[in-house]
Amino acid sequence: MNLRYYSPDELLGGYSSLFYLSKLNLKISRFLKTKQISYKDYKIYSYLLVTYAIEVRALEIYQLYQNLIKEHQMPFSISNVIREEKHHLKEIQADLNKSPARFFIKETLAIESDLFTAFYSGICESVQLKLACSSRL
Repeated sequence: MNLRYYSPDELLGGYSSLFYLSKLNLKISRFLKTKQISYKDYKIYSYLLVTYAIEVRALEIYQLYQNLIKEHQMPFSISNVIREEKHHLKEIQADLNKSPARFFIKETLAIESDLFTAFYSGICESVQLKLACSSRL
């Protein structure tokens, strides 16, 4: 399989888009390393917490997108995607509820929120730059 690498110049948001998920994983991992947990638990907690944060954010964004689709009376919907996201989020929540990792949800969401703010700012800057450049054509 030949995977294509995208340079920051090719991505909406540039570097913030390229590194958002990597940074999330790294920061959650660093946070967990400050806790007294076994390596096995560390790996499980990291997966659960990073996945949870991603699912929470994805669901929020997909719901906003679906509202825009509806508002503009577009001939399609992403309700099936939202349904899948809700199902996956419930699965992750169930796993978290059985795990001591649940005690780190607040910190995880705070870390993700900070990263998302930077990611979103990068996208906004990229869009403004692209709009400014295209208006000159």
